[in-house]
Amino acid sequence: MNLGLKASLAVITLIVIISGLFTTFFIFYQKRASMEELRKRCFSLASNLAYNSRFAVYSRDFHTLQNLVNGVKRESDIIRAMIVGLEGELLASSDSSSSAGEVSVDSIRSYPGQTWFPSENKDIYRTLSLITAEREITQGDESFLFSPMGKRTDQDKKALRQETLGCVILEVSLANMNEALATTVRKAVFITLVIILAAILIVVYLVRRIVQPVYLLADATKEVARGEFGKVVPVGRSDELGVLANSFNDMSLQLKKSKDDINKLNKELELRVAESTAELLSRHQELERTITHLKSLDAAKDDFLSLVSHELRTPLSSIQMFSEMLIHGLSKTEKKRADILTTIINNCRRLTRLINDVLDLSKIEAGQIQLDFKGFNLVEAVNQTISSLRPAFESRDIRCVRNFAKKKILVHSDPDKIIQVLINVLSNAVKFSPEKSEVVVSIKEDAEEVVVSVQDFGKGIYQEDIPKVFDKFYQLKNISLTAEGSGLGMSISQLIVEHLGGKIWIESRIRRGTSVFFSLPASK
Repeated sequence: MNLGLKASLAVITLIVIISGLFTTFFIFYQKRASMEELRKRCFSLASNLAYNSRFAVYSRDFHTLQNLVNGVKRESDIIRAMIVGLEGELLASSDSSSSAGEVSVDSIRSYPGQTWFPSENKDIYRTLSLITAEREITQGDESFLFSPMGKRTDQDKKALRQETLGCVILEVSLANMNEALATTVRKAVFITLVIILAAILIVVYLVRRIVQPVYLLADATKEVARGEFGKVVPVGRSDELGVLANSFNDMSLQLKKSKDDINKLNKELELRVAESTAELLSRHQELERTITHLKSLDAAKDDFLSLVSHELRTPLSSIQMFSEMLIHGLSKTEKKRADILTTIINNCRRLTRLINDVLDLSKIEAGQIQLDFKGFNLVEAVNQTISSLRPAFESRDIRCVRNFAKKKILVHSDPDKIIQVLINVLSNAVKFSPEKSEVVVSIKEDAEEVVVSVQDFGKGIYQEDIPKVFDKFYQLKNISLTAEGSGLGMSISQLIVEHLGGKIWIESRIRRGTSVFFSLPASK
């Protein structure tokens, strides 16, 4: 076995071992990471379900419990969701064929707060989360559900005890995770084989390039050892002896030429390395910017989901609380019951408005907005919108002043979307105007665009807060904590106007009022 073959086998063996170790480590790490991510997500789902179902478990509201488990069942990895009572009875299940009777009272109490354990099927894991609530030691009925959640004294805290109401059990399928891991393994093995094959070709080529001069030197040494100093070596030969003959005959020139060639190759190699390094650095910076952008989008998504969850939870909790008051007969008079029902209806309407606004905003941001461009009379659309909001104007004794002389201004746009923007802007103007005041609606046009403005005479907005008006849920934090609405109207209006080729902006002065402007391209 010659030197070139030995070197090639040694390097190739080392590359194969290193590649195999790295691939094995990557697969093992990927499997652990996937399992940990699935476990954390299931813990989060089980905890949320346990928290949201504790009142329904206590009151035995099976319909609510069934809705909750059905909602969790929509998760692709959850094959079964169950809510089990303290006595081991099955209260709700997303699968009518499931059975939780094997979970005893003692076993429920023996579990810690959350547990992740395998089932009889190796491809199915179970997540168990206890449903708990705090109760005062002196309380013996459901009154702790309505106890105040404000500050408690040290004596109050000592009187509290943790009570277990039941548990939530989620059966989680590992099929999707295993399928994803199998795909990852196939890709990793394929990439490893490609790398090994490429490495083999490179090693063979490099070793051959390195060892070949050694062979030529050995042949030349043999010729010199035989004493053939004055022999003229034929130059026309193409084998090793021919190369050696050329080397001997042109040694001095070839040495210089070889040196120049090596220097030239070194410079070219340095230039290529510098270019490759610069390109790699540029791509690395671009990747960092992309990762930063993705992180900001993920944070914005989490903030949006948190705000939506908060705004949904508030009216839902109110509806549930007042509904339970009706069920338990806590309203003694017809007026009290009417007030409770009115509160429930108002919260239902608030939920409807919020859900509709969230759906509209999601469609627009996802690029699924459908626009129906056509020519129509903008003045007629404005008058129609004002007429539809007349009850809102009259309820606060606000007069709407129309500041446009023309009866017909044609634009090429989507009339339904324009009316939606007008409703949002006019509703805000009525909402934040003092009673017995005015709201002025104006339309101005030129050769390039048509500008619609709505002016109120309310408290106004600080200049630094004007850009925030178009943020999602801004009104819930900064405008009015008591005003109705989802806080998404101006965000939706901005997106609609921009999709229609216009722009929207606000001008305001404190204690003088606010004006909202939006423009549309003029009809050609």
